[in-house]
Amino acid sequence: MGQIERGVLEEERIKLENIRTNQLSSVGGKGGLRTAATPVKELKFNVSEDENGKGCEAEFSFMLQRGCYATVLLREMMKPPDPLKAGF
Repeated sequence: MGQIERGVLEEERIKLENIRTNQLSSVGGKGGLRTAATPVKELKFNVSEDENGKGCEAEFSFMLQRGCYATVLLREMMKPPDPLKAGF
Protein backbone atom coordinates (compact mmCIF):
# COMPACT_ATOMS: atom_id res chain seq x y z
CA MET A 1 0.00 0.00 0.00
CA GLY A 2 1.30 3.42 -0.82
CA GLN A 3 3.32 2.12 -3.76
CA ILE A 4 0.26 2.12 -6.01
CA GLU A 5 -0.58 5.70 -5.03
CA ARG A 6 3.00 6.86 -5.62
CA GLY A 7 3.02 5.10 -8.99
CA VAL A 8 -0.19 6.81 -10.09
CA LEU A 9 1.09 10.23 -9.01
CA GLU A 10 4.36 9.68 -10.89
CA GLU A 11 2.54 8.39 -13.97
CA GLU A 12 0.24 11.41 -13.98
CA ARG A 13 3.20 13.74 -13.19
CA ILE A 14 1.51 15.10 -10.08
CA LYS A 15 3.78 16.51 -7.38
CA LEU A 16 2.71 16.12 -3.76
CA GLU A 17 3.39 19.79 -3.05
CA ASN A 18 0.77 20.69 -5.70
CA ILE A 19 -2.00 18.79 -3.92
CA ARG A 20 -4.13 21.11 -1.84
CA THR A 21 -5.08 19.90 1.63
CA ASN A 22 -7.25 21.61 4.18
CA GLN A 23 -5.69 23.21 7.25
CA LEU A 24 -7.36 20.70 9.57
CA SER A 25 -5.27 17.89 8.13
CA SER A 26 -2.06 19.66 9.20
CA VAL A 27 -3.10 19.73 12.88
CA GLY A 28 -4.46 16.18 12.99
CA GLY A 29 -2.69 12.94 13.75
CA LYS A 30 -0.23 11.03 11.63
CA GLY A 31 -2.93 9.31 9.61
CA GLY A 32 -2.30 6.35 7.41
CA LEU A 33 -3.81 3.76 5.13
CA ARG A 34 -6.25 1.04 6.11
CA THR A 35 -5.99 -2.50 4.89
CA ALA A 36 -8.60 -3.62 2.38
CA ALA A 37 -9.08 -6.91 4.22
CA THR A 38 -8.28 -7.52 7.85
CA PRO A 39 -8.05 -10.68 9.90
CA VAL A 40 -10.78 -11.25 12.46
CA LYS A 41 -9.26 -12.57 15.67
CA GLU A 42 -10.87 -14.38 18.58
CA LEU A 43 -14.23 -14.70 16.80
CA LYS A 44 -16.89 -16.22 19.05
CA PHE A 45 -20.62 -16.31 18.50
CA ASN A 46 -23.69 -17.75 20.11
CA VAL A 47 -27.09 -18.01 18.44
CA SER A 48 -30.14 -18.78 20.56
CA GLU A 49 -33.91 -18.55 20.32
CA ASP A 50 -35.28 -15.28 21.64
CA GLU A 51 -37.48 -15.15 24.75
CA ASN A 52 -40.81 -15.17 22.92
CA GLY A 53 -39.81 -18.02 20.57
CA LYS A 54 -40.47 -15.97 17.43
CA GLY A 55 -36.90 -15.51 16.28
CA CYS A 56 -33.34 -15.82 17.35
CA GLU A 57 -30.70 -13.72 19.05
CA ALA A 58 -27.02 -13.65 18.14
CA GLU A 59 -24.12 -12.54 20.27
CA PHE A 60 -20.72 -11.89 18.69
CA SER A 61 -17.31 -11.29 20.20
CA PHE A 62 -14.19 -10.55 18.15
CA MET A 63 -11.02 -8.50 17.87
CA LEU A 64 -10.08 -6.34 14.88
CA GLN A 65 -6.92 -4.48 13.98
CA ARG A 66 -6.67 -0.86 14.98
CA GLY A 67 -8.53 1.39 12.55
CA CYS A 68 -11.01 -1.28 11.44
CA TYR A 69 -14.72 -0.82 12.01
CA ALA A 70 -16.81 -3.41 13.84
CA THR A 71 -19.93 -2.11 12.10
CA VAL A 72 -18.48 -3.09 8.71
CA LEU A 73 -17.81 -6.65 9.91
CA LEU A 74 -21.28 -6.94 11.48
CA ARG A 75 -22.91 -5.67 8.28
CA GLU A 76 -21.13 -8.39 6.32
CA MET A 77 -22.16 -11.06 8.86
CA MET A 78 -25.82 -10.03 8.69
CA LYS A 79 -26.00 -9.43 4.94
CA PRO A 80 -28.81 -11.40 3.29
CA PRO A 81 -28.12 -13.83 0.40
CA ASP A 82 -29.39 -11.26 -2.14
CA PRO A 83 -28.42 -7.80 -0.83
CA LEU A 84 -29.95 -5.87 -3.75
CA LYS A 85 -33.31 -7.58 -3.37
CA ALA A 86 -33.23 -6.85 0.37
CA GLY A 87 -32.49 -3.17 -0.24
CA PHE A 88 -28.84 -3.03 0.79
